[in-house]
Amino acid sequence: MARASATFAEAALDAGFDVEVVVPDDVLPPGQGTIHRRNLLGLLARAGSGPIPDSVVDEADVAVHATEDGTDVRITDRQYALSELVTGEHHAPTVEVAA
Repeated sequence: MARASATFAEAALDAGFDVEVVVPDDVLPPGQGTIHRRNLLGLLARAGSGPIPDSVVDEADVAVHATEDGTDVRITDRQYALSELVTGEHHAPTVEVAA
């Protein structure tokens, strides 16, 4: 979970977004820059396991959830298995258009 979260957080920081990280036992407020990146990676490295309140998860733009069966990633309103995103095997939903 921490590695996947770090990947998404670093990509967002690289793109110029403010990034907030919430883990079961701590929160890093939104920010950017080198010090924020270091703090973010340190927080993820120390993160323990446990639940995060649904209200926090629901508000997040990206949510990473690890279980014994694997890691899921929710980006806005779409859910993916991390393995789909890593391997590129995700298939976009088919849209049928009647003409």
